[in-house]
Amino acid sequence: MKYGVMILWISIIFFLMDLILLLYNIMRRRKRSDHARDVNDELLDQMSIVGGLSNAYFSVYSVNLQNGSCKAVKVIDFFESIVKSCSKTIIVTKAFLATCVMAEDRQKMREFTDWRTLETRLSETDAIVEEFHGSVKPWEWCRASWIVASRDDRGNAKNVLFTVEDITAGYNEKKQYERELEASRAAAEAANKAKTDFLFNMSHDIRTPMNAIIGYADLMERHFDDTERCRDYLGKIKKSGSFLLALINNVLEMARIESGKMVLDEEVCQASDLVDKASSVYADLMERKGITFTTEVDVQTPFYYGDQVKLSEIFLNLLSNAYKYTSGGGSVSLTAKELPGNQEGFILIQTVVSDTGIGMSKDYLPKVFDEFSREYTFTENKIEGTGLGMPIVKKLVELMGGTIEAESELGKGTTFTVTLPHRISDTESIRRDDEAEIDPEKFVGKRILLAEDNELNAEIALEMLRDFGLAVDRAEDGIVCVDKLSKAQAGYYDMVLMDVQMPNLDGYGAAKRIRSLSDKEKSQIPIIAMTANAFEEDKKNAIAAGMNGHLSKPIEIQKVLGTLAEIL
Repeated sequence: MKYGVMILWISIIFFLMDLILLLYNIMRRRKRSDHARDVNDELLDQMSIVGGLSNAYFSVYSVNLQNGSCKAVKVIDFFESIVKSCSKTIIVTKAFLATCVMAEDRQKMREFTDWRTLETRLSETDAIVEEFHGSVKPWEWCRASWIVASRDDRGNAKNVLFTVEDITAGYNEKKQYERELEASRAAAEAANKAKTDFLFNMSHDIRTPMNAIIGYADLMERHFDDTERCRDYLGKIKKSGSFLLALINNVLEMARIESGKMVLDEEVCQASDLVDKASSVYADLMERKGITFTTEVDVQTPFYYGDQVKLSEIFLNLLSNAYKYTSGGGSVSLTAKELPGNQEGFILIQTVVSDTGIGMSKDYLPKVFDEFSREYTFTENKIEGTGLGMPIVKKLVELMGGTIEAESELGKGTTFTVTLPHRISDTESIRRDDEAEIDPEKFVGKRILLAEDNELNAEIALEMLRDFGLAVDRAEDGIVCVDKLSKAQAGYYDMVLMDVQMPNLDGYGAAKRIRSLSDKEKSQIPIIAMTANAFEEDKKNAIAAGMNGHLSKPIEIQKVLGTLAEIL
């Protein structure tokens, strides 16, 4: 009985062992199946990735860095018969260099495609790229890449992809952008250098007249009893002050032109009149310097529209350069000639200013119209100038729709040719700016109300006006000006000279309040703006505010008296 039970238990134990072994084998096979499925999924994912990559490239190779073998994933048509079935990376890369790469890029691409150095080159990055000239149309520009597909346990690249893609379209756009960017950078650097040079020269040019003004003022103080010497010093102070003012005006005008605030104020004008005005400024100076100066006008159309102020500025700038850069014994000519217009109702007037002066070098000639540009500084040739005259002339000519050309030869002279279109006028109404003849008796007994907040400017104006027999009262700002006029009897003041920039109430606001006074005689009193705001729109703003005229600072007493004489 006991023996039978023992046999039963032994049988049960063996059965259980067989069952456990069976279950173990089943589980092991399932695990292997799951692993195989995972491996298969991973391979499918990798193939999907490789397939996706192949769409972006015209050639893709999978390379084993351990043995140098490769497998073609995608090959360009003409390359297929050569290397598709090849399993050696070195053969593929050599064929690639020989058939796909232009000769000038083969050396750098030979180094790039060397698979034996990839482990080091890919040690700290997952991809490296190189661009090259493609030798197969239409692939003018190509990019080759080595991309890490897997690494070993030590982190070294194990399997990599070698890809080639066409970047011709994007490359050309990129290179064009880079060229434009480089050109912009070079232009910006040149502009910055020019501005730096300009500021350096401007500092010198400003200090030179300022030094003269301060120096001669000091000499006048020490030699006050010597009338002749003081008169000479005073003349030099005025000359230096005039140059300093011209310098400042040029800088401000260039800033205004570039800001787009400059506008044309066209009126009826005449060629002979414009030439006479411009030449009269320099005729005496040229004669005293020993320069032969000639003018000629060959314009049949008697009247046409133009901005007289800006036209005069163009001609005066050109004549100024000709005068400054031509020595005694030389010659300067100004000619105006009519040409047929390019549209009905218009004519072209070509003005040529030519001299036999020092001329310009071939290198500098293309820069003559550049802002802040000067071939020589005052230190080099002792000729005063800011380097802004010709840029201003060019901007004004372009504003008028014309052209300007320069011809020059070093040591032989310079010729500027300005061609401008003008609309023909059928009227002969020409504004004349001739100075009115001043009779000092007209000012005796006249009373002026001067609105000026600056003490020095007020003192200068008061002294100048009182020297000509005018009685002058001063108001420190616009509010005081309106208050004094309101409280005074009607007719007490004959005119108001109004500064524009004042505290509390500016000149424009004061003028508007005066025009709104209930007393008609007071509200209609002549008001003249006398301000440092000297541009054309400043004049228009003054008129819009109800003023009768505009005088710019620094005060030129002859212009002030001419305006007073005309109104009073």
